[in-house]
Amino acid sequence: MISLTEYPVYSSSLRTVQSITTMRSFFWLLAVSLFSLAPLEYSSAQSPNVVLTDPRTLTQTKKKLVLRSANLSSALGALKKQAEEQVQFASRSYYSVTRKQRVPKGVRLTEFFTSNSPRYNKSDRTQLHGFIRALETLAYAWYFLEDPRYARAAVTLSYRFLLHNRTGMEPHLNRASYQTSGRVVPYGVVETAELPRVVDALELISNSRYYTPSFRSAVKGWFLDLLVWLITSRQGREAEYLKNNIAVQYDVQVATYALFTDRAHIAKRVVEAAKHRRVATQIASNGSMPEELSRTRSWDYSTENAKYFARLAMIGTRVGVNLWRYRARSGGGVRRALNFLVPFAQKRRRWSHRQAGAFNRWRLVHALKIAASRRRHRRFRRHLTGTFELSPYDSTRLIYGID
Repeated sequence: MISLTEYPVYSSSLRTVQSITTMRSFFWLLAVSLFSLAPLEYSSAQSPNVVLTDPRTLTQTKKKLVLRSANLSSALGALKKQAEEQVQFASRSYYSVTRKQRVPKGVRLTEFFTSNSPRYNKSDRTQLHGFIRALETLAYAWYFLEDPRYARAAVTLSYRFLLHNRTGMEPHLNRASYQTSGRVVPYGVVETAELPRVVDALELISNSRYYTPSFRSAVKGWFLDLLVWLITSRQGREAEYLKNNIAVQYDVQVATYALFTDRAHIAKRVVEAAKHRRVATQIASNGSMPEELSRTRSWDYSTENAKYFARLAMIGTRVGVNLWRYRARSGGGVRRALNFLVPFAQKRRRWSHRQAGAFNRWRLVHALKIAASRRRHRRFRRHLTGTFELSPYDSTRLIYGID
């Protein structure tokens, strides 16, 4: 278990973090300052401080764009079009968990809420995923095209979704996967499994003039709140001890937020512990994941877990833990898990495990893109390009260096 007592830095954080996120005057000043500070020079030489993909790959992609690479021009055009749409959206609207129509008594509009009851819709999930996609689009467009409008829109959307005292989401998941019976379950952790992409996006825009010191402090305070909640809450502690994909998603979040809030030692501890807590217990010697194979949608869960294992391994490269090459005594490993799934996506083997619904081989593409973004992983790059016909207008080609 990750204990706060092992990390004295959290002792003071727990006492002060609530004041950071509830100071109304602070946020009022933040809103005013976003567009009032003098412009700062953009430094294209600054390396992106991302964790979910290889920063060297992004740097190399940007160099190719400067040289007007024909192979990436269509992807860049698609990214620019998507970013322009989000700029227009940010000028007239915003994403927020407060848009839900109905909640049980005692649930605040600013709390992230999903439920097992059909009485309540999943609007919070829709708003969250919309925000993540929008912010990621704007951040990468800013990085590759250096148009300050993209950074400005990214900060605006982030402020409204995370920090605004009326529309901002509270940094906890107490109401995620809400059970009408009142039972507390750890499944709510998966609701923010894609939120680490926001951290990468924020790092990409951190050298823009709109990413002010006050915004930096506020957004780091928000993620510190969420990190503390994950480590100390009952839901977080239960998720940590699960033996399936939820625990891997938990690790990715804890490690990412720890890095973002300048607590790399926690991130390193999480990834190092994942060797025996996740890889050794979840990946068999042949690369299969028995816990996920037992599910009714075994292909979907196996490929999803492979994606989060790949992300965890990528985080490991930031903290000096090579999870990519680690192999448990039983023979299981992250790369072996990916290699196990590839033949099924290539249709060379038939998936014989239970799979309710259609078998979608494209579900593996996310994990392979992450693995292929590492410049050393030429084999996974061959698997990716040889298995899937990626559209030339796929903007993720830029992110993962697929030209």
